[in-house]
Amino acid sequence: MPSNYWIKLYHEILEDPKMGRLPDRTWRRAIEIFLLAGETNGNGTLPPPSDIAWRLRTTEAEVMEDLEALATAGIVEPNGDHWHVINFAKRQAATGNAERQQQWRDRQRKSQYYNDDETDEQQGHNDPGNENVTSRYADTDIDIDIDTESEAETEPEPPKTAEAQAPAPTPSTPKSRRKSQKKPRTPVPPAVRVFRENAHRYPAKSWYSDVAQTVGDDPGNLELWGKIVHAWVGLGWKPTNVNGMLEFYRRREIPGDGKGKNNANSLRGRPAGFIGSQTTAYDYNDPTPEEITEFQAAVDARAAQRRGQAAAAPG
Repeated sequence: MPSNYWIKLYHEILEDPKMGRLPDRTWRRAIEIFLLAGETNGNGTLPPPSDIAWRLRTTEAEVMEDLEALATAGIVEPNGDHWHVINFAKRQAATGNAERQQQWRDRQRKSQYYNDDETDEQQGHNDPGNENVTSRYADTDIDIDIDTESEAETEPEPPKTAEAQAPAPTPSTPKSRRKSQKKPRTPVPPAVRVFRENAHRYPAKSWYSDVAQTVGDDPGNLELWGKIVHAWVGLGWKPTNVNGMLEFYRRREIPGDGKGKNNANSLRGRPAGFIGSQTTAYDYNDPTPEEITEFQAAVDARAAQRRGQAAAAPG
């Protein structure tokens, strides 16, 4: 409990059916019970019924009758030799800064809605519930000073050490914490950068390790790798086929370079399986005359099929 000098009494009590259906005398007794719970400062635990009777200047039998009535309404409950106010600690808990500021903004919106001409400062003088956030913080400080004043009078203040006199370190901001927690970026291998310069795109990250291990970082190897990637893209081949480029690199060959490598009827110089979807997959050795004839026949058959489809199309 933050204080035993006062308690929170919510406006919604006026609309609470548990309180509203109580007889007037029992309703007043409930408020007195709330005050005693706050004075006891035991999270809702009440003094013994005999002490309650003496405090309220009544009989113990009358106190027990009232407590039974309040228990039936769900306001109090027995707890061993004592009685306990239900949800007292929860309702009397300190309000957090975020909730307090939200309540202040809600009051501001209501004030604008009803065209209230009073300023926040005037509202703070007229109604303690309408004070602004700054004044609420000041009140919290005052409460702390009052609660600890008696302790300061009875307990001597310990001498301040050099560590205690030193200013408290400035807490780091969330932004700086995010920067300190940011993981360092992994450097891009030189062979991958060469790929990016010639293909104008990066390979898939799953190929970074293969490219770096196969090409390495030797300047001569990087130069050859750049020529292979540049020629590959220049021939219109898929830039995502990193495996095909690496095969050319392992053979130390540049795509389309040399005799017969850029000829329409030649299959040399192309990656394995490059035309496999058209006929069959070829290796990188010089094609035989039968293979060239087979490939040319497949090309002519495909061209004749297209011409037939175009002729059959409606004019």
